[in-house]
Amino acid sequence: APARKELTEDEITAILGRHAKKDDKLQPPSWADRKLISVYGDTIHQNDGTHLHGQLSAMDDRYYQQLYCRVVKSIARFYEVYRNGVGARFLNVLTTEFKNVREGKMNAERALIFPACILTRKRGCFKSADIKKLITTRLDLWEKGDILSLVIA
Repeated sequence: APARKELTEDEITAILGRHAKKDDKLQPPSWADRKLISVYGDTIHQNDGTHLHGQLSAMDDRYYQQLYCRVVKSIARFYEVYRNGVGARFLNVLTTEFKNVREGKMNAERALIFPACILTRKRGCFKSADIKKLITTRLDLWEKGDILSLVIA
């Protein structure tokens, strides 16, 4: 691959201006930030990014962030995903969730809570047929958008 030409000072300033419009918590640019931008076209953003909503509304973004915090605080055991129709459906939905994150349509927190919402073990549910039915029901709820009931359960 050909070596990338370093950006000019005007190009760096333009990139910083675009970043400042998108990221209101971006740190004041240091010499190191300007150098990183000149070589890579971006710098390290010294914030957690929770204020960046992409194509999602701020309210929806915060909602999924709160659900994420609730899910990651819980301690749970999970069912395994088997190579059957339910397992394939689980993987298809998970793939779609991450595709939506990549395209900016959804935040990462929603995709990250999906496995826990679907695969968390239920007390007394041990038989394969019962597990399959439970996971199918949870997938149906997820696809209907009833994610809160899955987080609360």
